[in-house]
Amino acid sequence: SNNFSVLSIDDIVLNVIDEKVTVRNQEVELTPMEYKLLHYLMMRPNQPVNNDTLLRDVWEYEGGESPSIIQSVVRRLRLKIEDEPSDPKHVVSIWGVGYKFQT
Repeated sequence: SNNFSVLSIDDIVLNVIDEKVTVRNQEVELTPMEYKLLHYLMMRPNQPVNNDTLLRDVWEYEGGESPSIIQSVVRRLRLKIEDEPSDPKHVVSIWGVGYKFQT
């Protein structure tokens, strides 16, 4: 798609221009951090991203922050975009590393 203005993976569509996300054609309301995390991961499909990188690039922290802040946003994001939040198919944890968006 032209210039990544729309990211579409399976039934999740992220419109970069107006920062809207639809799942199965239903618009979902994301917080700014949920949106930022989803956008970051969808730009790197199937690519594991470690927690330190997420804290630096998504949260813009300089270190010393706990990955638990990531976990809470991931948990909320899964509730909004996954069919089965307890068995996520897209926002997937990689034990000992971080997360990835799985296609």
